[in-house]
Amino acid sequence: MASNFINPGYGKKKNGSLLFVIIAIIAVVGIFICVLVINGSKPKCNAPEIKKDITVELGDEDYKNWNFYFSQIDEKCYTEENVKVDYSKIDPTTVGKYDVDITIGSSAPKIVTVDLVDTKVPLLVVKSEVVLYADVTKENNGISYKPEDFVEKCEDASGVCEVSYDVDSPEDLEKVSSYFEPGSYPIKIIAHDKPTQELPQGRQTIPQTTKLVIMPDKTTCDPKNFVAKDNISIEIGQEVPTDIKEYITEKNDVCWPDEKITLDTKNVNNEVAGEYEVVLNVKNLDPEEIKVKVNVIDNHSPKLTTKALKLTTNSEKENNGISYTAEDFVEKCEVKEGLKCVVQFVTTDIDADEKPIDYGHYINPGEYTVKLLASVFDEGETYKTEVSAKLTIIDGDVALNCEFGTRKYDRTKYHLAYDVSESGCAIDPQSYTSYSIRSKVDEVANLEAQRIKVQVQNKIQNNGKTLYLNICKNPVINETDDGLVGYSIRLVVSRDKVDGINDSGADKNLPTPDANANTPAENGEEEPTGETINDEPKPANTITNVCDAEIASGREIIVDYYLNTDHTRTYSMNPYEIPDDVKQELEKYSQGSQTTPPDDGDSV
Repeated sequence: MASNFINPGYGKKKNGSLLFVIIAIIAVVGIFICVLVINGSKPKCNAPEIKKDITVELGDEDYKNWNFYFSQIDEKCYTEENVKVDYSKIDPTTVGKYDVDITIGSSAPKIVTVDLVDTKVPLLVVKSEVVLYADVTKENNGISYKPEDFVEKCEDASGVCEVSYDVDSPEDLEKVSSYFEPGSYPIKIIAHDKPTQELPQGRQTIPQTTKLVIMPDKTTCDPKNFVAKDNISIEIGQEVPTDIKEYITEKNDVCWPDEKITLDTKNVNNEVAGEYEVVLNVKNLDPEEIKVKVNVIDNHSPKLTTKALKLTTNSEKENNGISYTAEDFVEKCEVKEGLKCVVQFVTTDIDADEKPIDYGHYINPGEYTVKLLASVFDEGETYKTEVSAKLTIIDGDVALNCEFGTRKYDRTKYHLAYDVSESGCAIDPQSYTSYSIRSKVDEVANLEAQRIKVQVQNKIQNNGKTLYLNICKNPVINETDDGLVGYSIRLVVSRDKVDGINDSGADKNLPTPDANANTPAENGEEEPTGETINDEPKPANTITNVCDAEIASGREIIVDYYLNTDHTRTYSMNPYEIPDDVKQELEKYSQGSQTTPPDDGDSV
């Protein structure tokens, strides 16, 4: 009788085994998927293929590149780090076959053969001609020369480049090797490289033709036939000539062709005026070295001629000593027609104690060297010349006998910018009407005006208004009201014109310039007038020579300063109107060693 009893333990065991099998299958599938993902993230690398036949031309260096040896290689998988190439057995100057070891990763080295070949002929360059003299170094009843003498360059990758005459027979070789009669002879030169078994003569070039010129005896070339110039002149900045003909008046081209003459111009500085030497080296000329002077001429800078000045000390003179100006040392100042020369003392020199040298105020007896600076403003550039002059001060205590009084003036009233006194004495007040004196004051004033215009134009916030530059010139009279000492110069940059003021000479004892005096118009010039700094039309009623006027604060003054005789400036300015860079330049300028416009920027 069959039993219906079911063992519960058996069912549980069967179910547990099934679960284990399922988990195992999932794990295997997961691992498989991971392997696929990992393998899929790696680049597929194609196996590299090494070239079978490798040929390199002698002189080429491709064989030094590691990837040169492969016809196919994936550089994403293979780099110079895991591919090693040993080409040390190759001799780069000798044709032949060489073994090169190539190691890829950790695999065993593979050997490839590189065939180093030479299929190129040498590089041959011959001279246009060789010139010899029949009486120089005669050998074999003729001239001594070799094929190499006709060669400019001979090069080959093998390191061997030999030259010879190109002839058809030994008789021709003997002939071409023994020319000695004066004349011109064609010469053919051929070159070959390193000989090999296949080419015992090496690879040869195509024959190249040059020329042998045999001159008569050297003694027939008279040195008198070669005449060099004593000197030549160029303008400053102009290139130094390199053409031999520029330096020679006469020469025998047969005896001294141009290619036998070399120039040495390294000593010439064409940026600095002066006298220099150019050396000509002339082969087969006695002497072979000839020097030609090159004058670098400055046609822009002033040519200042000075004169010595002798003065005496006197207790009545200002500063207990001597009164003199830079103009007192000037004999002549030459500039281009239509330009003005302004002369002043150099103020930038320092002594052994690093203190400024004041050339304009020597007071003790003795002999002195003063330095002068002449300046001219031409087409937006300032050109300068510095020269020296002699000053002698003799000890003396003789009172001045001045017809129009001494040069002493009220310093609380005037800022003296231009001194016209002579030897400590003021001059005739009638000189105020002389344009020859006043024009020199205008020169200084105009140069100052150019300077200030360049500094401030288009840099000050003018809110669309016109900026006015008022040039102020006024006579300075002495303390006794007897004579003219000089002129003050004042410049005012403002947003308003100044009305009703001029330099009519209203000061007492100074006459109004009369109608018969020399005027700027009669001298072909215009009297300097007030100007606008901006490029706008000048108002018709703008008065410009604003000399002694009090300008109210409401006039919106931007810059206001006086020029002093020591070339410094007493000034004030509105810092809120001027950008920092312009302000700094003006402050530096106010300490001043120059009365000339700056070298940069364009003036209006």
